[in-house]
Amino acid sequence: MSQILVGFAAVALFVATFLISNTFTMLVARRTRELALLRAVGASRRQVRRILLTESLLVGALASAAGLAAGTGVAALLGTLFGPADAPAAPLVLTPGTVLTSLLVGTALPVIAAWLPVRRAMTIPPVAALGAAEPAAPARTGTPRTGIGAALLLTGLAAAVYGALTTGKDARTVIGAGAALTLTGTIVLIPLLARPFVALVRPLLTRLHPVHGNLAARNTLRDPRRTGATAAALAIALTLASGLSVLGASASQYLDRATTHDFAADYLVKPADGAMRMTPATAELLKTLPGAASSPLNQSTGYRLGGAPSVLTGVDPAAIGRLLRYEVTEGSLDSLAQGRIAVADFKAAAAGWHLGQTLPLERPDGRRGSVTIGAVYRADEQSNLLPTITAPDSLVARYDEAPNTAAVLVATDGGPSGAALAGITRALGDNPALAVLDEAALRAEDSGSIGEQLNVFYALLSLALLIAALGIANTLAMSVLERRKEIGTLRALGVDRAGVNRMIRLEALLLGALGAALGTVLGVFLGWALGRTLQESVAGYTLVVPWGRLALGALVAVAGALLASLWPAHRAARVDIPSATAAQ
Repeated sequence: MSQILVGFAAVALFVATFLISNTFTMLVARRTRELALLRAVGASRRQVRRILLTESLLVGALASAAGLAAGTGVAALLGTLFGPADAPAAPLVLTPGTVLTSLLVGTALPVIAAWLPVRRAMTIPPVAALGAAEPAAPARTGTPRTGIGAALLLTGLAAAVYGALTTGKDARTVIGAGAALTLTGTIVLIPLLARPFVALVRPLLTRLHPVHGNLAARNTLRDPRRTGATAAALAIALTLASGLSVLGASASQYLDRATTHDFAADYLVKPADGAMRMTPATAELLKTLPGAASSPLNQSTGYRLGGAPSVLTGVDPAAIGRLLRYEVTEGSLDSLAQGRIAVADFKAAAAGWHLGQTLPLERPDGRRGSVTIGAVYRADEQSNLLPTITAPDSLVARYDEAPNTAAVLVATDGGPSGAALAGITRALGDNPALAVLDEAALRAEDSGSIGEQLNVFYALLSLALLIAALGIANTLAMSVLERRKEIGTLRALGVDRAGVNRMIRLEALLLGALGAALGTVLGVFLGWALGRTLQESVAGYTLVVPWGRLALGALVAVAGALLASLWPAHRAARVDIPSATAAQ
């Protein structure tokens, strides 16, 4: 859990880097004349750079201290809210290593993020900057940047596809490296990708709002690098969320199929909390049910069959065919009544066994015997119900007086019903330590844990989404300050406050849609690539694209961008026309 939390913290910091870099880029652009004046009166480039980096260092130090204090308070609050009610709360542990790491990382990150904006500002000649009434024109995306981004993206995609289509223990490592390169290449190319994306969405905006949609599209493309950096933060968060959604939906479907595909009974009885141990005596209680068929799954360990370590599962030969779906490929399941065993195909293939073979049996206590294979059936190694080796319960009882009854399967005459459930509960003595599950409850129990884990991951990723939304709000707010004279001119030409407000919100919509689209596509691709590595070891795993969940994630991202634009849009709509148009 600590590694997972550190991983999500790293994602949040990575997303925050784009916010910090964008902020310093805009601040440096607004202070171009001030910095040029320092250069003109004798300050060297190194001194100006030192001033800006010191500012970033101070911002990082203050933010780190505030974040450390806030995080400690949140940890104490969570311990109070979710700690055990019947036991004293565990003491809050704050190690020197945690304090030092937090302060160092939080202080160094703004300095690193500000390095490129500061270097870019130092290339502006002082005389040219002193003569500019407006901030210097934004740098355009150049050929070297495009070439590097394309190389990273293509290399990452090739590595991810190669890892997905090959087998071996290093496949996930290759996919991980490919994912990192793909994400990096996409981030580098986002300024270039923004133009075709806006061109694709622009007709829809201009159809709904001809003037304001056109202005919003133009303003979004005014500084492609700024647009790309803002959308990249959102794209990273959506990539992780979409990838997790694909993996979670695929795993849920696989577990659902693995749980219920072999389940032919009406009910399954098992310990309610997983800690209680059932014995064959529990299954005997259900033999009194009229018209019902039941069988225990008595797991007995410590066998060596033909020299291979094995686990035998004892069942009632007369009832098991009605309770579990056996796809017999060789022999017959009726051989269980003759004292023979049935073996899963993967176990027989691994051990080199075949139908009709008699295997020597050994127990750790020295008891020996022999068993004959009477059937071979197709089974999934990951099946939760179908045993690897099925044996008659009389055979297991001969060698193990106290096997562990993992579950008891029950089928009633009339199928699942309230009366049948009540009858089973009464036969078990209304024991609260035993759970009686039908197929729906069994499916929910096995796949519900994945949903709970995904909810935890989504909650952690919401922090990255919040940071990305703050980045959009910050970018739009600084953009409004830079365009104050332009906005005042628009107001003077007849654009009302509602129109200005709408223009800023449409800009936020474009930023959010760009980040959501790229993040969703990348997330689905990476989810597919990682899922391919599971197919080798998890038979029956197939890709499931949860379109509804992906659409919801994209809508949340776009809605977050629109909410982030409320304050900048409000400020833009309140720009004073005389003072804005008179500004130099």
